[in-house]
Amino acid sequence: MTISANEFFILGMVSAGSSTSEGISGTTINELIESRNIQEWTRLSFSSIYYLLNQLEKKNLIKGAIDKDKPIKGVGAPQKLFLLTQKGKRTLRKTLIEYLNRVDLNYTEFNIALSTAHILTIPELRKYMINLKERLDQRLRKVQHRYTDRDKELPPEEMPPQVWALFNHAFYMLNAKQSFLDAFIKKLEEY
Repeated sequence: MTISANEFFILGMVSAGSSTSEGISGTTINELIESRNIQEWTRLSFSSIYYLLNQLEKKNLIKGAIDKDKPIKGVGAPQKLFLLTQKGKRTLRKTLIEYLNRVDLNYTEFNIALSTAHILTIPELRKYMINLKERLDQRLRKVQHRYTDRDKELPPEEMPPQVWALFNHAFYMLNAKQSFLDAFIKKLEEY
């Protein structure tokens, strides 16, 4: 089953909150997003969280139950707590692995994958990060080769600035990702 990036993120938040048998509420998910400064890359409103929770429940990826003993703060109404279903657990893992196997993840997608990485063991996560770094190395060599071929046609000093920027932006971004992955892999090895 394919799910959207926002559904993947919320499914991961439910998973993180499902470590207890009680589950997690939409209010708690919203509080976690705010407290962890996740709003910088998710842009999910409070109503969007509930919409996504309802969509995930319709897809049988999570199940919700009203907890009358835990009213919503400041409202007094009972809150709904959500837990992953078995189908949800399988979908979450499958989606995470699909994300980690993509070399072209954008900033938000990579952060969503990292926020969900708690479902993997440290050795599994390390393996995926090493594979990602190897694929980035291949991409960097490919971009370098194209730049070298282009350099034969037109030396860098004669290149229009925007063409120079296109090539160099790719180098800088790939090198930054590689540096991050080197540090993250080292951290995983030390853990």
